[in-house]
Amino acid sequence: MMADTAIEHPYVAVINKKLRNLNKRLRSITQIESLAASGQVLEQGQVEALSAKSQTEALIETLLSVRTSMLDLGAIDDAST
Repeated sequence: MMADTAIEHPYVAVINKKLRNLNKRLRSITQIESLAASGQVLEQGQVEALSAKSQTEALIETLLSVRTSMLDLGAIDDAST
């Protein structure tokens, strides 16, 4: 397992980092939704985050697809040559 991360292709590493950030944003949006559901007044930034939920989910799906395609094509193998 550790060897896989040591030879991770740079493009896959960038995708993984972006996925971590988007998943963190999605968790934050979920928390904001809970606040809104409890009747709390939201700040402008929180309202904007809520409106970006579908876009965030779409980006996650797209990046997962790209990462899967890269791994299927053997991008990790290319990094070791």
